[in-house]
Amino acid sequence: MVYKQSWNLLNLKLDSIPKVNEKVYLRANSNIATGGTCEDFTDKVHPSVIKICKKVLETFPGLPYAGIDFLCSDISKKQTKNSYIILEVNSIPGIKMHMYPSIGTSRNISKYIVDLMFPETKH
Repeated sequence: MVYKQSWNLLNLKLDSIPKVNEKVYLRANSNIATGGTCEDFTDKVHPSVIKICKKVLETFPGLPYAGIDFLCSDISKKQTKNSYIILEVNSIPGIKMHMYPSIGTSRNISKYIVDLMFPETKH
């Protein structure tokens, strides 16, 4: 595979077709703020992912919740020490993408955070 950092360095046009096995990176990042989309995978997450993320959260004493950017090839499979990476831990995670995913089930994350912070609101 040929790694190219920018499509315009290759003089590509909208109707260009990449060569077999050639990767063409269209932008440096693909987050929601720059046009990325999100898909809800909550019901597919393997229990090992939850266990790993709980351990990550425990490394930050006093932080009751966090957004953990977890990268792996298949979130539904059991994770091993070589099958995933933690990209970042966000103390103020974005919740809109979970409430309004591009694909999948909407999750009222804000309710869970409020219930965590104020247990008397939980019903």
